[in-house]
Amino acid sequence: MNFMETGIRGLDQILAGGLPERSAVLVEGPPGSGKTALGLQYVYEGATKYNQPGLYVTFEQFPQDLYRDALNFGWDLKKLEKERKLKIIFTSPDIFEKDIKEVGSWVEKIFFDLNIQRVVIDSITHFQNLASDKAERRKMLYGFCNALKRQNVTTFFIKEAEQGELPFEEYLFDAVFKMSFKEAGATKNRYIEVKKVRGCDHVLGQRIFRLTEEGIKVLPDRSILSFCPVPLTKVISTGALTLDEALGGGLCSGDIVLLGTDGLASTCEIIGGLVSAAVERGEGLLISPCSPHCFMDLPKALKMHDVDMLALAREDKLIGVDFYQRAVPEELKTNVINVGQLEFMEFVKVFNEINKELISSSLPWTVVEDVDSLILKFGEELTKSWLAKQIALLRVHGGLVVLFCNLNSVSDSMGAFLNQNSSAVIESWFEDNYQYLQVNKSTCGKTSHPLVVKSIEKTPFFTLE
Repeated sequence: MNFMETGIRGLDQILAGGLPERSAVLVEGPPGSGKTALGLQYVYEGATKYNQPGLYVTFEQFPQDLYRDALNFGWDLKKLEKERKLKIIFTSPDIFEKDIKEVGSWVEKIFFDLNIQRVVIDSITHFQNLASDKAERRKMLYGFCNALKRQNVTTFFIKEAEQGELPFEEYLFDAVFKMSFKEAGATKNRYIEVKKVRGCDHVLGQRIFRLTEEGIKVLPDRSILSFCPVPLTKVISTGALTLDEALGGGLCSGDIVLLGTDGLASTCEIIGGLVSAAVERGEGLLISPCSPHCFMDLPKALKMHDVDMLALAREDKLIGVDFYQRAVPEELKTNVINVGQLEFMEFVKVFNEINKELISSSLPWTVVEDVDSLILKFGEELTKSWLAKQIALLRVHGGLVVLFCNLNSVSDSMGAFLNQNSSAVIESWFEDNYQYLQVNKSTCGKTSHPLVVKSIEKTPFFTLE
């Protein structure tokens, strides 16, 4: 998969390098949040830094207004048009939507003549007037996106933010950028959040950005600056050769892996393989076991995968979190924190201290989180808010974050949240006396058909057929 840098300072850092080529990107936000500036900078940087000609299609602003606004950032769009590196089109959505789908149309001629590689559509909010209902509008936008993808371009689709339920457009696009305002004392900050990117790792959470004399600059927060990131493109093993093959080679450092089950399928072997591979790489382990297991039996279970939890504890490479007030081996008592009696804010404070320990460490850490226990204790909404921030902190440190969850026990909204915020999704279920496993999402973009999980006598104790 080829990636394209946006050229926007700080944004490519959040995207771990850039966007997959031919992506359809939704840029959503209220008026004045910086959407148009982001779109203009995207095509300007492409034309001037990367020799990638751009097309800016506007349905509401006259080109003269865009020329004027761009000059405030030092961007001479007229000059780029004369150099055939940019084309600005002022038209109506119905005309452009019709012509982009026609073979040999004037729009297709522009793509061919200028070798267009970057496109901005400002804005698809106007498409609401072209369709009588959501189903029809969804079908229209789907066809519109595909027509642009056939031109081998990477497109930003600008849209005014809606209040209320999650807009259906977010499910159509490969990536979603959300822009917003927030009061901060006497000032008002602008924020950008990368909510979703298919086939690409990214940092979760809102980031402040500034409109400088040279355009948008996204500011990394202190927690990210405190990390020593390793390249997110480093491929690492799951500990199981056949699972690596199903994932297209393995996982990547910084991956968020959702291991979803139906409540019947065993995931112990998969988690054991992941932990074993992490320990072999010299990483630390932060683990929260699920309700059927505890720290009394976990050392024995992991010992089968050649993981010595007691040795990890002695080397200060182990942090355990238990939600159930259960007994802990004497050798692990200083390494295991029981949060069973803590309220949410107390729990957050405890994890803030854990985060400081992870940040100060020179090691990457593999984090294994039981999402079911989080939801049972705090509910779905608090779990979502905490997980989003926690993932944003951990993923740039270079280890793995493994979230395991019984997807049959959570709401559709929670399931969608976990899928959206994971760079790899592995689901396992039990049917007709067979356990199946399927890769539904991976960093490299590869997925698999349902594979049968077969037990074997040696590590990692399973293979896929």
